[in-house]
Amino acid sequence: MKNLSDAIDYGLSKGCNDIEIYIEKSDDLSIEIRAGKIDKYQESKSQGIGVRVIKGNKQSLVYGTSDNTPDLQKSINDAIEIIEFMDEDDIILNGNEEFQGNIDSSKILETKFEDKIEYLIDQEKNGIGEGDNKALVESTSYEENKYSKLIINSKGLLKQETGAYCGSSISLAINKGGINETGYAYYYTRDMDKLLKQRLGIEAYEKAYEMIGAGIVNSKKYVALFTPDVIVDLLRLLSYSFNGENIYKGKSLFKDKLGEKVVSDKINIVDNGIEKGALGFSYFDGEGINTVENRIIDKGVFLGGLYNLSIAKKTGLKTTGNASRSYASLPSVGYHNLYIENGQTKIDDMLKDLNDGILIKELMGLHMANPITGDFSLGASGLKVNNGKLSGGFRGVTISGNILDIFSNILAVGNDFQRRTSVGAPSLLIQDVIVSGS
Repeated sequence: MKNLSDAIDYGLSKGCNDIEIYIEKSDDLSIEIRAGKIDKYQESKSQGIGVRVIKGNKQSLVYGTSDNTPDLQKSINDAIEIIEFMDEDDIILNGNEEFQGNIDSSKILETKFEDKIEYLIDQEKNGIGEGDNKALVESTSYEENKYSKLIINSKGLLKQETGAYCGSSISLAINKGGINETGYAYYYTRDMDKLLKQRLGIEAYEKAYEMIGAGIVNSKKYVALFTPDVIVDLLRLLSYSFNGENIYKGKSLFKDKLGEKVVSDKINIVDNGIEKGALGFSYFDGEGINTVENRIIDKGVFLGGLYNLSIAKKTGLKTTGNASRSYASLPSVGYHNLYIENGQTKIDDMLKDLNDGILIKELMGLHMANPITGDFSLGASGLKVNNGKLSGGFRGVTISGNILDIFSNILAVGNDFQRRTSVGAPSLLIQDVIVSGS
């Protein structure tokens, strides 16, 4: 630690107003099996160090991998050299606070290697399936990451955190009549027990199998049931407008909408940085600010966006503890655990009232949607629903509209909340979904 303190003192002696050092370390494990045997195995260690230099209203960042004194001093000198070419900005550093914490993920590291392999073999076997429609499993993989992060600066801030997470995925294809139907499933968590309960192989197989013989649906407005995976994709698109920097720059759908109803009153959206056990849980954000729970939308009303120190200063607001950062970047704005709160309606109850409806299970082309206007035109696939019963797959259609209309036209919120990463949602039953098909 003394080498870091010495580097900060060195930077101050060179005329800098402030110095901040951000360090990330990780131990990674990656396993892939094929035909019941280990096909790939990789262990790796990495370290990244970002040195942030502040002079006046300008800042610069230089990063590397070494934390020895000469290399840290060189990074500071390099950062000083380029800082004159940087734009002026509102810069605030958090300070006068120390903390050291561990996010308990011990079960990940304690689980025997053989048990992890056995889990993968089971998922691969389940993914292959039985009978005449066996699948070709392309990959079945497991990952785990043990990490630490540290932030120290000239304002007296020193915070450290350690933790771990793990995840698994499987991809496969069923060939029927010369057509490959693909299936994919994944899950990432801090809780090994939760991972081991995931039936990813069965899930991926069912996704592929149910699309065999898929056709098309007629062009019209539908009442559609959107699965949690699809809603998560749409929530990620909507999250652009939660970003305080986009609100400040007028690039958000919620610019000047504070306190106004913006979506259905059935919708509550939260970013929760303090939800222990969740993948995005952290004791502090990328600026060392303690994380909190932020209610973004409550009963359809916009309560406020997400901010780091700099954007909060520009807007005259307080930070929400949402600085996002790596050792190779300056602080920006991001979310921790973003989700739509669970509802109370059973999926069977939502399905039973659907006649000539659709169940949307996948969207394609989300990167082409316009997050500033909310307009989108996306490829979609899923299952047809007639008289409350699933009646075969469909593909090759386009759904179009505006993201705010989607989240405003909600008939019911499912009780099937699902979170595979740090973003979660339940199913939503939505009316007036514009579909272009046959």
